[in-house]
Amino acid sequence: MFFRTFGNRLRHAGMDFSNTIRSKLLPALAAFALFFVVSAAYFAPQFRGEALPQHDVIQYEGMAKDISDMRAATGEDPQWTGGMFGGMPAYLINVAYPAQLVKRTVGQVVKIIDTPAGFLFFAMVSMWLMLLIVGINPWVGIVAALAYGLSTYFLLIIGAGHVTKMWALVYAPLMMGGDLRSMNEFCEKLMLNKELLAINQDEEARPPYVVQLGDLNVENPNPKDGEFPWVVQEQTALTMIKHLSGGEFAIGLFNLSKSDAQISCIFADCGLPYTSGYGFEMTDVFTGEKLGVVRDYYCPVIPGHDCRVFRCKLVKC
Repeated sequence: MFFRTFGNRLRHAGMDFSNTIRSKLLPALAAFALFFVVSAAYFAPQFRGEALPQHDVIQYEGMAKDISDMRAATGEDPQWTGGMFGGMPAYLINVAYPAQLVKRTVGQVVKIIDTPAGFLFFAMVSMWLMLLIVGINPWVGIVAALAYGLSTYFLLIIGAGHVTKMWALVYAPLMMGGDLRSMNEFCEKLMLNKELLAINQDEEARPPYVVQLGDLNVENPNPKDGEFPWVVQEQTALTMIKHLSGGEFAIGLFNLSKSDAQISCIFADCGLPYTSGYGFEMTDVFTGEKLGVVRDYYCPVIPGHDCRVFRCKLVKC
């Protein structure tokens, strides 16, 4: 009797396990198969050996040729190229970074399906996985993933050859769709900061620009004989400004060093000299603190690897 009961329970448990596996695997297999069929059908000529002519890719290959040739000949990256605009820093076009963890892992996985079909396939997979993370029914997620992968904008930029932009959009759902329930309080406040979102989503959509990228003198923790008690860290003090609608501005001060440091913003460098008679009415975006009207400059102490962002209104002093 005991063995019969135990056998029945074991059989039922095995059936439940099989049903669970089937319910989990079936939508995944269906999703991946459908995504591949749709991607392959849209870019069917790719599987006949034809290549999609992409204008920007052709231009990129031309302007990066001298960089690639020197890397192949010497094993080193050039610092300058004469292939664009009469000369420019080579890292803005093509650079082999020493840390290539993503390219050596995820970058190898996405080579399973070549582009351009791979763009659509992995964009759909990425969106589908993100929807699973946030609890969406996997069958419903297939529909949303198809809509994302077949976005008109994607097809336009693939044709134009905006490759890096398309890869960014492929990975975007997974980057933005992390499990929000696991965020700590700091990250939650940052993601839901209305002032910061308003700056990002400003209706004029003007890009920020660099006002200053300077050096910092930071404390030398273990100075040796004859050494100064500080060291210079190059290009670690970054000041940026963004023009907003309504005549307002956003100013970002970034400390890229490891130590606390004073980061300065000279308003004259932003086009607002002291003699103008105007100043900035500044509000700290992170804390909501109103700093009042500030003229000429502002130099807060910012912790290492941290930043401050201010919303500024131009006022007559």
